[in-house]
Amino acid sequence: MRKKCVISLVGSICLLLVALVLMTAYAKATPIEEPIKLNAVSFIATKTHTAKTFIEWIEMVNERAGGKMKIKFLGGPEVIPAREQVEALRTGVVDISISPIAYHSKIVPACIAWALSKDTPWEERKSGFFEHMSKLYEKANIHLLAEIGKGAEMYFFLNKEIKTLRELRGLKIRTIPTVATLLDKLGCKGVTIPRGDIYVAMERGLIDGFLSPPSLVIDLGQHEVTKCFVDHGFLVSVIVFGVNLDTWNSLPKDMQDLLSQTAEEIERIDYPRYFEIEAKAKERLVELGVKKIEFSPEDIKRFYAIVYESFSADLDRADPKNGSILKRLIIHKVGEGR
Repeated sequence: MRKKCVISLVGSICLLLVALVLMTAYAKATPIEEPIKLNAVSFIATKTHTAKTFIEWIEMVNERAGGKMKIKFLGGPEVIPAREQVEALRTGVVDISISPIAYHSKIVPACIAWALSKDTPWEERKSGFFEHMSKLYEKANIHLLAEIGKGAEMYFFLNKEIKTLRELRGLKIRTIPTVATLLDKLGCKGVTIPRGDIYVAMERGLIDGFLSPPSLVIDLGQHEVTKCFVDHGFLVSVIVFGVNLDTWNSLPKDMQDLLSQTAEEIERIDYPRYFEIEAKAKERLVELGVKKIEFSPEDIKRFYAIVYESFSADLDRADPKNGSILKRLIIHKVGEGR
């Protein structure tokens, strides 16, 4: 009896060992599925609200992907210079990036249409504006995912106090491609310098002013070299979330859906938040000694007429066919109240 028990025990141990060997062999033969890895960069420093919103979205995606996909944030312009990031995205050096439409005029000339629109991101999706713009970006090998920053308009920040629209004439203003025509029509002298050089240029009098959302002026400490700002915003600061089109097409449908859904979520989260941030930033600027300038009703009307005429003319020159389509899809135009 005892002998039978021993034999039975030995048999059980042998079966267990065989099972372990088979399980090990199966595990080796079946590799663990690695998550899809994507990398992302921001055109602007991580301490800014824009970059923080981008990182917030990345964390949202990573959490909901359940280990199936992971986006790694590489950093800001210290990783890839800001103006080189669009080309890096287009060619697949990076998978995802955020950048302002000011950097996109060469690859999607009709992007200037955003400068004419006061519509919310979801209004632009509903009207067909976003869909049409997406098709244009696809031709540049970029999948358009989202837009943020529409609550942040550009304002004139100056180191010389003015009272009227006419006094903008002759001032040296830091320029970017999207505002070159506008500055010319206002009689300003456009000066091309990197964003990072604005502080020193203002300090040394190389420029008399620049355009920026108020919150960014505080984030970058530029209020220290600024005397006043003209409290009439324009040119919504549209920041585009883009995915390399080849990368996008390689993703499984559920991961594409995740990126799209979370992108639309961050649009709705960030839009009202931007308005609140910019309103508080303007109050803070005044507290810091930066004077708020308001034009007369006549000057305000003329100012916004020039803004619309300038951007509309730029769009007509850049891409008349698509420009005409996009203009018709805009519900609320710049200069109109909301």
